[in-house]
Amino acid sequence: MSKYALPRKKKFPIDTKQRAISAVAYSKKGAREGTITTQERDIVLRKVHEKYPSINITPVRKRR
Repeated sequence: MSKYALPRKKKFPIDTKQRAISAVAYSKKGAREGTITTQERDIVLRKVHEKYPSINITPVRKRR
C-alpha cells in the first residue's frame, strides 16, 4: 500500500495515523475550495478508511 492517498500526485500522506487524519481534513477543505476534485476527495477518504478503520470519518454533506 502506498504511503500517499494520491500517489501519482504525491499528495495526502497516510503513513501515520495523525497524517491520515490530516489528509481527511485537508482533502475535504481542498474539495470545498476547488483545489482537488470531489472524486479525489472520495479516494482519499476511502484509502484512509481502508488503512485506518478506527478513524471516524464523517460523511460529506452536499451543499445547497
